[in-house]
Amino acid sequence: MLPLCALVLPILLIACGLAIDLGLMESHALTMQQAADAAAASAELELERGTGNWVAVGKATAALNGFRDGQGSVTVVVSMAPATGAFAGQRDAVRVAIKDDVATIFLRLADEQAAGVAASAVALVPPCFYLTGGKTAMTSVGSTLALKCPLYVNRGVTVDGGSSVSAMAENMVGSAGESSGSMTPAAHFSAAAMADPLAAIPEPAIGSCAHTSFKQSGGVATLSPGTYCKGMTLTNATVTLQPGQYVITGGAHWSGSTVQGTGVTLFFTKGTGAAVGQFVVDANSRVTLSAPLSSSALAGIVVFGTRSWTATSTQDFQLINSTVRTDGIWYLPGSGLMLTGSAMGCDHYLGLAAKTLAMKSAQVTGAGDFSRIATGSPFRPLGGLVQ
Repeated sequence: MLPLCALVLPILLIACGLAIDLGLMESHALTMQQAADAAAASAELELERGTGNWVAVGKATAALNGFRDGQGSVTVVVSMAPATGAFAGQRDAVRVAIKDDVATIFLRLADEQAAGVAASAVALVPPCFYLTGGKTAMTSVGSTLALKCPLYVNRGVTVDGGSSVSAMAENMVGSAGESSGSMTPAAHFSAAAMADPLAAIPEPAIGSCAHTSFKQSGGVATLSPGTYCKGMTLTNATVTLQPGQYVITGGAHWSGSTVQGTGVTLFFTKGTGAAVGQFVVDANSRVTLSAPLSSSALAGIVVFGTRSWTATSTQDFQLINSTVRTDGIWYLPGSGLMLTGSAMGCDHYLGLAAKTLAMKSAQVTGAGDFSRIATGSPFRPLGGLVQ
């Protein structure tokens, strides 16, 4: 019996030792995966802010979770456009890879002093410009579109030789044959089709008319939130919009005017005897608006076109020979945005979710730093950890 025990005991000890070492490795890998997830998420958020510190932030987060790059056998690599995997080549994908060695106890009997363990995570930066319409979703003639965030296009893009389109990444649902012109970086094709990214946001109620066929010609005025039935016309006026929701039926025409406001949402719809109409800003108007930052359903939305909008030549959104600066999202699910001889920009974030974008001798500068919004980016469900 004793000889048999003497033979079996070492085998049992080795088996137990292997189980312990494997358990240590599994525990370390689980902790490492949590650190990689947190690092990828934080690096992605920093990419949205556009500070340029996303690599440092990713590594710092990994360090806070116990894996400091270069300490001992730990290596932490934070990169964009993974070389392999489901998101290979996508510049809006940030990957964190962590490697470390686990000191073994019983495997040392086999001269294995340490075992290598690895973990990785991928997070996507959600686009700030979504064009969900037909084949030619964006036409740029003598124009510049520059985005510090990803661009999503449901089909194709036409860009003439005198124009430029640049973004953190450009994801196209269609094939290369559905796009023409120069884009920087090169577009990534065969992206997954996407429906309305803000479909969950409720439309405001119309309410009773606070004003009917409102007109302000010249002078200085301060307007209050409410329902503006059958249009809002501003001509050569200086107007301040107080914070709140402005429900406008019949469209609006701002001509040669200066309009400013903080915490404002303009909702264009139909009713009260009026169709949706147009929203036209022209004649060297200057518009400076910012969306609400509170936790309301419309946080981050500065212009909202009703979902029942049917785009026609008399029902659209146009910026003509004007300067528009808005911290907010233009949400036009049933229509498009057309810019002619105009400049559109922001201080922190400018988003667009529309069917189409057409530009002629125009400049648009967009960004995706939604960190000031209490509830975060309205596009957040389309980003974050994916792998």
